[in-house]
Amino acid sequence: MSKSQPGTNAVMPEASIAWHARSADESASELHTDLARGLASPEVAERLTRHGPNTLPAGKQRSALAILAHQFKSLIVGLLVGASVLALVMGDHLEAAAIGVVIVLNAVIGFMTEWKARTALD
Repeated sequence: MSKSQPGTNAVMPEASIAWHARSADESASELHTDLARGLASPEVAERLTRHGPNTLPAGKQRSALAILAHQFKSLIVGLLVGASVLALVMGDHLEAAAIGVVIVLNAVIGFMTEWKARTALD
């Protein structure tokens, strides 16, 4: 006999074998389907009514500003900011500016990478 696991849409077998460890034939048998033909339309409608759509819940989305702010929250960036401030205090404005450019480039590249990954997942 099968049972539905709380919080999921899948019918879980009584056996302790994980779904990923089963063969396709075993899974099809447990789910009462045919690998060659799939499910008939009435069965699809009934399962959709019983279990709901096969979708993942939406995760919490961070705003663009939060993603940008996160780029400055690392030890390396903190060390670079400290080095830039130290260079300014010592009067080496060119070095301070160069370190500032590196910090900004790092933030822009990190932001763009994370933003593209987020939009790809959406």
